[in-house]
Amino acid sequence: MPEDLQTPPPLDPSSDPMGGMLPKKNRYGVLIFVSIISMLFMGVALRINWELERLPCESISPAMYQSLDRLPKGVNLIVFLSLHDIRKTVFWKEIIPDSIKDSRATLGEASLDSLAKSLDFVLLRDLDTLIYAAEAREGYEPDFLLLVSGRLPIEKLSLLLTGFSQKDTLQKTWSDPRITRLKPRLFAAITDEGRLLVSSKTRFAEEYLSGNKSFWESDTLLRPLVETARYKSQMWLVGGVAEWSLAALRGLTSSNQSLAETGNIAKIQKMVISMRFGDGVEGQTEWIYRNRTSAFFAGGLINIAIGVAKLFSSRTTPAQKELLERIVVKQNLEALAFDISLTNKLINDLQSQKEDITPLATETK
Repeated sequence: MPEDLQTPPPLDPSSDPMGGMLPKKNRYGVLIFVSIISMLFMGVALRINWELERLPCESISPAMYQSLDRLPKGVNLIVFLSLHDIRKTVFWKEIIPDSIKDSRATLGEASLDSLAKSLDFVLLRDLDTLIYAAEAREGYEPDFLLLVSGRLPIEKLSLLLTGFSQKDTLQKTWSDPRITRLKPRLFAAITDEGRLLVSSKTRFAEEYLSGNKSFWESDTLLRPLVETARYKSQMWLVGGVAEWSLAALRGLTSSNQSLAETGNIAKIQKMVISMRFGDGVEGQTEWIYRNRTSAFFAGGLINIAIGVAKLFSSRTTPAQKELLERIVVKQNLEALAFDISLTNKLINDLQSQKEDITPLATETK
């Protein structure tokens, strides 16, 4: 038999099986090392798959429940805003400047802005509640349904819509006489409850106006996300597809590139945002990833980034450090959950520091 195929002689019992990597007197150290690494990976595996108990969530009001139940099938984004409740808070009265309160905020659509101006409807002053539902489809413009309630002059609004209808020379493809075409992809109607309904396509408008209720029974995408939103009385948003999540989170993290990078937002599939205003702001958001591993590592990186900014960054101001202290990040299965609680005093301090820094930045340029 060739020498290279012969069975090697047995090792001397006194020899080091690690080839001298460890001193003979510490040869059992490798066992301890392997045990520690194994326990570490076991701990990571347990943490990734450990479901945390959720804090209690606010219940949905009966009026909101009924409104959502009539939403058209296929929507994968819902936004709810109750300015009626927010305007009563200390936050609105003390933090929001009068210049903003009295401004004519745009609705993002020229026809709607023109309609609001004709009605003397100032969004931040006259809006009570807003529900926005939309459907994103790859390769197509999103379709939407908008419901507005507040100090609307219904008689004047009805006359304006009648005027649009009389000037409309295109063929009508819908059966509900309440629907008026404002432009080729924009339709409006007054609901039985006295709300203004605006939609990008007639199917959405007709489904809502028909009064058929199916959202809570048939929807499996957004309903669980709505139930996850902790604060439901003033402002919340749920997005069930990656397109909406990426758009919203890029807006939230646009001023913090490191958060956008460490949060690995490209892998987020769904999201929940909810806020409650009072003597400050309480907020909750969940980024729901493709899998638990992505959520775990994103959470670890974000916590490291927050810790470094708090402890080692010389550019972090005292107010910013307090802000970072108030951010709690936890991984819960596929979700990365953020909680934050800000007082009005802290918000004022952050704003003051921003105003103090801005002139210096301008001089530096």
